[in-house]
Amino acid sequence: MYKNEFLYELIKSLRKKFIIGVLSDQWYLSRDVLIPKSDNKYFDFVIISYEVKMRKPDPEIYKLLLRKVRHFDKKIKPSEILFIDNRVYNLEPARKLCIKTILFEDNKQFVEELSKYNLKYFSYIK
Repeated sequence: MYKNEFLYELIKSLRKKFIIGVLSDQWYLSRDVLIPKSDNKYFDFVIISYEVKMRKPDPEIYKLLLRKVRHFDKKIKPSEILFIDNRVYNLEPARKLCIKTILFEDNKQFVEELSKYNLKYFSYIK
């Protein structure tokens, strides 16, 4: 399985300033391959669909995401959260909760989108 090392480096950089979490639709068999538990150390929280018995785009899983973020900062507003996904239909429920979104297509496009939020941490793509 391909691991996007660039994104992991970006996560490490952003985590110094922001709460970073994962919300992923995974089955029991794919979880350890796609998001190994050893990678949990890079995130403040990890929500895996089969573990919470909900899947995107169920609005309840996004409400769980809000609760996880608010565990770290009770005053955070949904409009201060950025949700990234590679499927358009997973972004809509987040938007309905006033969460900002980015559709991930590739590293270059993603960094360009991040720059719109004044999150310029990398000026080039490896």
